[in-house]
Amino acid sequence: MHTTQAPLLLNNLWTIHFKPMRTMQHLRMLVQHYCNPLHVYCRLRELGIASSVALRMCTIYEKIIFSRSQH
Repeated sequence: MHTTQAPLLLNNLWTIHFKPMRTMQHLRMLVQHYCNPLHVYCRLRELGIASSVALRMCTIYEKIIFSRSQH
């Protein structure tokens, strides 16, 4: 894909996936995805944090924050 096509592609994705009546649903799904402990773990690993440390951080995060936000 050429870089000149990216804005058009992103614009089409926005139009298709973010219809006004569904915006809050999509926002909730995006937040749930990015706050998911596995996603957080992967981002910590990308930052160079040791797997054991990242796993411990995400375990604590999941027990204290993530599980409470799902209710």
